Amino acid sequence: MTKLVANALDLPLVIIPTSAATDAPTSALSVIYSPAGEHINEMFYDKGPDLVIVDTEIISSAPVRLLVAGMGDALATFFEARACKESDSQNNIKGEFKRTLASYAIAKECYNVLLQDGLKAKLDAEAGICSPSMENIIARAA
Repeated sequence: MTKLVANALDLPLVIIPTSAATDAPTSALSVIYSPAGEHINEMFYDKGPDLVIVDTEIISSAPVRLLVAGMGDALATFFEARACKESDSQNNIKGEFKRTLASYAIAKECYNVLLQDGLKAKLDAEAGICSPSMENIIARAA
């Protein structure tokens, strides 16, 4: 809702996520759901947030299932990016078709971080520890 309001009023947008469940805080997109959780619509914006402030202590204290969901979301991004690259297809962003080598490289690096630090980050989250593995997952993949 905050993205929608900031966009409608042409205001700067600062996002402070409290979990690493998705990449939504950094995107230029809002997905609108009904109270029952059914997809209604999506809104694309001209730009992403002006600033995203991430406090890894806050993120690491969120429920572990949210961290795992974020790792799954990041993992899926790599396979989506790879499929687009290998098929030479394009992504639809705001009605314009774009695909970059940089987006694939970022997705691949996030995948590597997930493989390297994902399990350790999950175990540390379960223990209530904000470890270097947790910080790597939060900063690079989730």
